[in-house]
Amino acid sequence: MFCEKCGKEIADEAVMCVSCGNSLQLIQSNTTPKDKLPKLPNAIATLVLGICSIVFCCGIGTICGIVALAISGESNKLLNENPDGYSDAGNHKAGRICAIIGLILSGLFLIYYIAIVGLYASNPYYY
Repeated sequence: MFCEKCGKEIADEAVMCVSCGNSLQLIQSNTTPKDKLPKLPNAIATLVLGICSIVFCCGIGTICGIVALAISGESNKLLNENPDGYSDAGNHKAGRICAIIGLILSGLFLIYYIAIVGLYASNPYYY
């Protein structure tokens, strides 16, 4: 079984944790600490692409943001079914947030670019 305070593996008949000194209650031996939980599929890829969508928002960032949101769909379903069952759910959520921010920045850049081109195109002195 595992200590509920520090997560260290301890003997089933132990009364207290030898690592942290926590007095133990009866814990099922199938309880797993946070570091032993399975990883969420594509969580790191979603995070990396989300960050890239912010950094490169003036060009390829739009594609990175769209891909990040697309590949996070399956992971999002798994996370909604079992919110505490994965160790790196934070990376997944942060990647989705970064992708959304990157897409918003890309949209703002596109609006700015269209406005600048429109201003220069309407001014006859720039030809």
